Amino acid sequence: MLASLIGLFFLFLFYSGAYLLIKKYLKIAPAFILLFINLAIIIILFLAGLVGLLEQTVWGIGLSGVFYLTVRFFLNRQDVLSDVSAMLASWVASLKYFFKKRFVLKSLVLLVLSSSCSFTLINLTLNIWVHPRWMITMIFLVLNIFLFFTLSLLSFYFLNLLHENIPFRFLAIAGLILSAAFFVFVLTDNKYLVPRTDTIVIQAAEFINGENGENGEIILNEIKDFETQDKLEPEDIGQWQSLIQSGSQVGLKSQVLGDPITYFSSRKGPSEYNFIFTESPSSGTVEIRLNGNSYFYNLKNVEVNQRNVRIASGYLVGDVFLLGAHFIFSLTMIQAILALFYTLWKDSNALFPQKYRTYIIILFLAVIIFFITRPMYYWEWDEFSHWGTFIK
Repeated sequence: MLASLIGLFFLFLFYSGAYLLIKKYLKIAPAFILLFINLAIIIILFLAGLVGLLEQTVWGIGLSGVFYLTVRFFLNRQDVLSDVSAMLASWVASLKYFFKKRFVLKSLVLLVLSSSCSFTLINLTLNIWVHPRWMITMIFLVLNIFLFFTLSLLSFYFLNLLHENIPFRFLAIAGLILSAAFFVFVLTDNKYLVPRTDTIVIQAAEFINGENGENGEIILNEIKDFETQDKLEPEDIGQWQSLIQSGSQVGLKSQVLGDPITYFSSRKGPSEYNFIFTESPSSGTVEIRLNGNSYFYNLKNVEVNQRNVRIASGYLVGDVFLLGAHFIFSLTMIQAILALFYTLWKDSNALFPQKYRTYIIILFLAVIIFFITRPMYYWEWDEFSHWGTFIK
């Protein structure tokens, strides 16, 4: 986790230095600077890989960009600090005007937006369930404070764009559709939900709605996770007995009323389970309890057959809150990105001075590339050698 944050900061410095270097010495259209940087990285890494100097080259690439940025900043520090001070003063003035009316309502709405976005970002990039709570809490608070003021500033310009620019209104509507699609196809995946342990209890039913169940034996052949087709193994079989045919176990059976067999399934998000029972003239009524919810099935049949039963576990309360946060994140981030790029594209000086506009766009795209290519690294500290995925 710490390596990821350091790597992102290192990448931030590298792209800043690389952008300034290319802009000064090469005549390339600003739109192609980022492409040029990435192509240069791939070619250099390819050549370094041929001679076995990939790791040393990665260090050289990163440090060269950081070194050039440091030199440029030192030589132009007064102009840069002056521009940053003026930019911050403009942002503060915009925030004061934005919060001048309905301060409490706007603060509460933005707090919900920033909290949802902060938690979703942490949940998408880190396995938050295995880290200490104090560490996750500290990261959440720092990120929440940063996003609160960032989203406040972007909300001010977003509302102004909606009010003054008719084309942007159509762009915002398209953003709603894109947000919904991103939420449905990406953020609803079970791997982003709360870790859980489904408890499955199976027994011969004693009572069904206050009445006696059909007495008889229960033969359970197997239970599988419907999605993965993994077979579940029992944790506690009670008085259930193994059913052996042709020298191998084909299931478990019991005819003792109220004698449970218990299974546990650890996973994230809801799941479907496929139960296979044997129906026969001597079978009775089975009760299946999944996370406390009971389901009854009469297995008595004049012929011996297999019966498939599929039962789905539902969402937990925590899953519902997470999905809500994910939807708010999708809606907020896409609209914020559209507002940011629309402002930059229209050559407005509302957010950034003219001479920094291309730099902000390239840096923003570099951060997006960081998250896209993050799973493809070779060393924990490294954010460049993953480009070598296409080489090695």
